Amino acid sequence: MNKETAVVKVNKKNNLFPDSFANLTLNELISREDVDIVKKGNKLSLSRKTASDNLTLEYTTFDEAESITLTTVKKTKKKKELADLAKKMYKEGKTQNEIAQYIDASQPYVSKLLKL
Repeated sequence: MNKETAVVKVNKKNNLFPDSFANLTLNELISREDVDIVKKGNKLSLSRKTASDNLTLEYTTFDEAESITLTTVKKTKKKKELADLAKKMYKEGKTQNEIAQYIDASQPYVSKLLKL
C-alpha cells in the first residue's frame, strides 16, 4: 500500500463520510492534531471531532475476518436526544467510554444519560 493512498475512498453517491476525513492519507491522519488514534486489542480507532460532527473509523480484525465501521454522529445540545442516542449505542454493544467519545462527553455524563 502506497503511503499516499487514501484510507477510505468516498463514493459520491453514498457519501458515508465527509471528504474532510475520508480523503486524508494515512500520513495526514497520523500527523493531524484533531485526529485521535487509539489501538486497543484487535481494534484500531481513528476519531475526529469537527464543529458539527464526531467522525470515527474503526478497523477490527478477527481470526478469519476483518471489519471497517464508519460512524458520523451529529452534535446536538438537547439532553433528550443525547440520552436516546446513548441508549441506542449501548444496546448495540458500545461501552460507556465509546459512547462518550462519540458524543464528546465524559463517561460519567453518559452513565447519567443512560439512566434517563
